[in-house]
Formats: sequence, structure tokens, C-alpha cells
Amino acid sequence: MIASNDFAQSTIPLIHNMFQIHSIFIFCETKPKHKEWIKNWEKIEDVFTSIGSICEMLEQDIQQYHLDFPTIYVTNVEMIRIDPSFLCTQLLKEIFVEMKFDVKSKKEFIQFCRQKQRVDNTIIDELEHNYSMHTPIWWYTRDCCLSDIINQAFRLQSFYTIIKMRFFIQDLYKQIEKLYKPSSEKLTLYRSQGLTHAHFEQFRMMQGGLFSFNSFLSASIDENVALRDADRSRHDSDLIGIIFQINIDSTSLISTPYASLDTENYHSDAKEEFLFTMHTIFRVGEMKQLEDRLWRIELSLTSNDDEDVKRISEYIRQATQGSTGWDRLGRLLLIMGHFNKAEE
Repeated sequence: MIASNDFAQSTIPLIHNMFQIHSIFIFCETKPKHKEWIKNWEKIEDVFTSIGSICEMLEQDIQQYHLDFPTIYVTNVEMIRIDPSFLCTQLLKEIFVEMKFDVKSKKEFIQFCRQKQRVDNTIIDELEHNYSMHTPIWWYTRDCCLSDIINQAFRLQSFYTIIKMRFFIQDLYKQIEKLYKPSSEKLTLYRSQGLTHAHFEQFRMMQGGLFSFNSFLSASIDENVALRDADRSRHDSDLIGIIFQINIDSTSLISTPYASLDTENYHSDAKEEFLFTMHTIFRVGEMKQLEDRLWRIELSLTSNDDEDVKRISEYIRQATQGSTGWDRLGRLLLIMGHFNKAEE
């Protein structure tokens, strides 16, 4: 909601708690001298003196909104209690690593993008004719909705979309894998998140268990950026602001590759950002409350030597034996009860 300063002072007390309102932007040609009243309303972002500055903040809020609603899986290591969706996401990852895609898969990818109204036709033309002029990460970080479409498909387990996007997903994965460079030093990254109370309680119960974002994952070296974004998540009373502190022991053989975006990002001014491949598995560590509805949760990137990760991989292999990747996926979909999707 965007409101003038005078209108806001009289109206916000009446509408602030409406669930339909996520954020409030106060527009005033000159900064008001008395802003103390604003501090009483957590949904108010700030007072802005130009439409341009409001647009910039709106873009940031929209990006944060998408970050705040990924599907996540927390599981313990007892096979009987592992979420089948967790297994499915791991199998999808194996399929896209192992299978070979051809020119046909690229054409399907382009045709699918043309059907999506969210993608500008000019950008689709560039994808079709100039795709190889840039890297997959460059395309992924460009403001053209590719990252949103892919990650939303993984979150919702939209297999139709995932299959249509398989060319780009595999290309992106392989570039991250190629750019991955083990470091001799430990690395700490940060990621902000807004969690529902139910998801947060799930975390608290599963401390020490395994955790996976059901999407590609970006993180930053800058803790202050994550802290700011996590704090903004608290504007929604239904969410708890979370700072994920991702600890990477580079001396171990990690289970999932990641890459720095410093030289690959479409936005050349974006620094100290990293991108993990989809469905990276972490172990949930210490949790610390920083403020009311603001927590830090430590995550450790698992290694190939992790016994629990080995058990999950073995369970997937035994439950979904097949001659091809698609055979294996079909078997798992049957186990999950998605009979129509398995037939497709």
C-alpha cells in the first residue's frame, strides 16, 4: 500500500492489521519532521520523497517475498520418516546430472518460455538466438523471471515445468559444478528467510537432522544484508525472520557444488554472492534467538562421507531401480501416489 503522509496518519491505525496488507509505503514530497508515530506500525517500510525510491523498495520486497516462501524439507535419518517429496527432489537432481539432453530439449525450453506471459518476448528471442553468448548463471541472474519459474517449479514440484526447463536446469547445474573451487579455508555464508511458525517449530524439533531447500540457493558473505532482509520479514506477523548461517568445511569432500557469482552475475555490481545447486543438503545446527521473532540458525553443508546422506542415496537407489533416469522417477512417483504424473 502507498499512502500520503497525512492520509496515512489517520488511516493506518484502522487498516494496519488487515492480512491483505503486507507493506506500507509513505509518500511525502519532503521528509516529515515528526516520524515517531511511524515506529509504532511495523508494516510501514519508510517515508519516501520520490516514486523512484518507492519502486526500488518495492522490487526488493517482491524479491524477498519470493525468498520467504520456498518449500523446505527437514527430516531425521530414520528412513521410515523421510518425506517422500524430499526423496523425489534428490532423485530429480540425480536425473539432471546423469541424463544427456539434446537440441530438442532446448527447443522445448524456448517454446515453453514463449508460453509464459511473465517472460518478455524480446528476451526469449535473445535466449533462442544468443543463448551461447552468455553463461547459464548470467541468464539465471538476469531479471527475466527464469530463476522465479525454475525455483517455483521445484517448490511446487511441477514436473511438467521441470521437464520443459530441463535443458537450462542441467546447463546451470553443470556450470556451477565447473566453477566450483574447493578452498583451503572454511567459508561462512548467510541467507535470509521468513519462516511460518509451523516451519520454525519443525526446525526446532529436528535440530541435528537434515535440511534441504527445494530450489537453487543463493547466499552472501555479507551478514548485514541477510540481517536486514530477515528483519524485514518480520513485517508480516505470520512470519519469523531467520538468518541462516551456512558453514562450509572446505577441507571435506562436499556433497553438492557451489560457485561464486562475482564474475558470472548479470548484475556486475553484485559482489560476494554464491549459488548452490538445487536441493543442497545441510545439517541443522545451533539455533539462537536474536530478538523477538528473529533467529539465527546454523547450517552445515554435508559431505560425501556423511553416513546419513549415504543412507538416503542408498534408499533412493533401492526404491527406484530402473534402466533410465525417467524409469527411476516414474517408480518414485508411483510410490508417492502420483499415478498420472508417473504415467506421463
